[in-house]
Amino acid sequence: MLAADGGLGRSAHRQRSCTVKRKRWGGLRQQWKLLGLFEIDEQHEFYSLTCMMKEGLAAASQRTIDNAPRNELSDEDYRSEVTQIHKVGG
Repeated sequence: MLAADGGLGRSAHRQRSCTVKRKRWGGLRQQWKLLGLFEIDEQHEFYSLTCMMKEGLAAASQRTIDNAPRNELSDEDYRSEVTQIHKVGG
């Protein structure tokens, strides 16, 4: 419906706005489907890898919790170099 000034009326504008939002959400839903999220159970070829990653993340998180950083950093903190060696199957 045309408004008195020759433009689109409010209801037409709202309808177009809803259509644009619907298309945007539809596109996001399609992208989510393509992300490749799936369950990895004991029979999956990457099960052992995901277990190692899970254990590593848990250990790293726990180490950070156990060794909480001090409130202030010193000059030594900025100069120090930390090296961690990853051991496989150990």
